[in-house]
Amino acid sequence: MAGIRDSAAGGLRGVVDLLEQVEELPPGANGTLVLGSRTRPGGAIFVEDRRVCWAAASGMATRLTDILLEKSRHLAREDLAKIVKCCRQSDAPIARALAERGMVDDEIDQALIRHSSESLLALSRGGASMRWVPRARGFSSHWRLSTVSMLTHAAALAAEREQPDLTWLSELGASVAVYGRSGGLGLAPIATADIDDLGVRAIAELGPWVASELDLSRAIDPRAHNAVLTTDLGVSVTAWLDGGLLYAAVCRGPRTLPRVLNRYLQRVRQRHATAG
Repeated sequence: MAGIRDSAAGGLRGVVDLLEQVEELPPGANGTLVLGSRTRPGGAIFVEDRRVCWAAASGMATRLTDILLEKSRHLAREDLAKIVKCCRQSDAPIARALAERGMVDDEIDQALIRHSSESLLALSRGGASMRWVPRARGFSSHWRLSTVSMLTHAAALAAEREQPDLTWLSELGASVAVYGRSGGLGLAPIATADIDDLGVRAIAELGPWVASELDLSRAIDPRAHNAVLTTDLGVSVTAWLDGGLLYAAVCRGPRTLPRVLNRYLQRVRQRHATAG
């Protein structure tokens, strides 16, 4: 599997660079990360306490309307156009405006996340200058995503992959990242669980690292299902492929690794028994 530093992963570096700007803000930071110049703005990332409320790229207002109308059966185009215009004038996230009007549900949430993901991918390709515009209070947004969650949503969209359910791994105490391949982003994290503390860059670089170790294990023994690595700090990482996706489970406690390996092997045997 290609690494994050390969040319195909240039888009992933752009997304990571943007979100890392948010992570580097001081705790409790509220405001807007503006891309582009004052005369030619490229877009913005609205931030509340170092979490993403909304991302917007220039020229994508019509796309937001289309996504919201596609996902929701309760919005009229005329009403939505008025809300979008008001948000643009007041520099407020549309999620808050919709929530204040009692117009938020799961479908709207998914539409807003999709639009922010599309905007983030567009912004990552621009290479525009950035400036931080602080705000005394937060945006009171209906939802806020961590930088890692925003990264995985954007990557899953680019890879055209559904985010897998990782409950069975998080219940075992593992911190997990799952990677899929996208032509625009290369090998990118499309889902995570309990691993936000590593930050977007470490999570992005974890995938190529475990992929190379898994390739090495299979070169030594073609029958190998997974690879196990141990860091200098005594943290173990096990990796495997499933359904075209690369799984990396970080095991920080001594009992976590055997639990994960045992459950993983059980699932492999069950799959083989079903197939047989």
